[in-house]
Amino acid sequence: MGMKMDDAPLIALLASTLMAGCGSCGKSSGPKSSAKAESTAKTAQAASVSGMAYAVQVGSKAYLWTSGRNGAIGHAVDALSWSDDGFELADKGGAQVLAPGGGAYWRFSEARSSRTPLKELLTADATAPEGHSAGVTVGRGGQYLVSVSAPGTRRVRMGTFREEPVASAWLEGALPTGRTASGQLAAADGWPGSAETGWTHGIPANTEALTLAEVSAEDLSAALKRIGKLRGGGVKIAFSGRIDLDQDGGPEDLICVTGGSGDYGCFMAADFDGEARTYGLNMPYKKGDTAAEPLAFRTSDGVYVVWTGKPARGGDTSPDVHHLTRWNGAGYVTEVVR
Repeated sequence: MGMKMDDAPLIALLASTLMAGCGSCGKSSGPKSSAKAESTAKTAQAASVSGMAYAVQVGSKAYLWTSGRNGAIGHAVDALSWSDDGFELADKGGAQVLAPGGGAYWRFSEARSSRTPLKELLTADATAPEGHSAGVTVGRGGQYLVSVSAPGTRRVRMGTFREEPVASAWLEGALPTGRTASGQLAAADGWPGSAETGWTHGIPANTEALTLAEVSAEDLSAALKRIGKLRGGGVKIAFSGRIDLDQDGGPEDLICVTGGSGDYGCFMAADFDGEARTYGLNMPYKKGDTAAEPLAFRTSDGVYVVWTGKPARGGDTSPDVHHLTRWNGAGYVTEVVR
């Protein structure tokens, strides 16, 4: 028996926030200003995040970790491949990718990098790069506990196995370049409302409001076809808006839908050198839940989109929270502001 975790689809297991976005083409993002507002935002992403990744084989499965993640996921080793863009698993007519730095997305176009079957890279005596380590300890009942560590981070537990690991590999991919990470924001950063009285929809004080521009009909149609594949049925637009979230000079498209089913109802669509990527977002926006729609803004620490509403889990009686979307240096993510 393998690791104690569900063998759910790759990105379904990546729903936790990253330490874990397709954009369409086009050039019309919202208005910009050279002036940057003041903010008390936290640092963008841990400096220790790198392109390093680790895979360990137990039986017929491989369990995967990348820098920036606090856990591992597992799939049949024969179904996995590797390139500079990360681990890949064929899925829904495309591919799911666990990228260096912890980003995760679906790709429905041709891969921009050549790929190698993961099983060809696994060896019985993998050598860890400097500052990294992987350990196997035998626990109760003879089970094997596998963990991994990287410079500047705590040791990550990859899982408990009843079979002994037989092979592993240390791999190094490429972190995205040409994009600017936006820092995490905290509840103390001037948001309207409070944790005591309830949060209200809006952007933090002393920040620059940006416009979420209209998504072109052509790009919206293409994105909906991809999202329809992910949700297993016809989908309809609940919200769409265009913004240069990663500050690379080209836009990304925030798209929320109804119809079908799946772990995500909102997505970020982005273009990476001609490769269309679709990132699932933990933003539980549903048209009709609130009169408020997502808002975009800029601080001295980056560009963001916020939607304030009920959390994904907690029910209608839960207080509203700020769902903040940003490019974190490895992927487009939505996090609850705390």
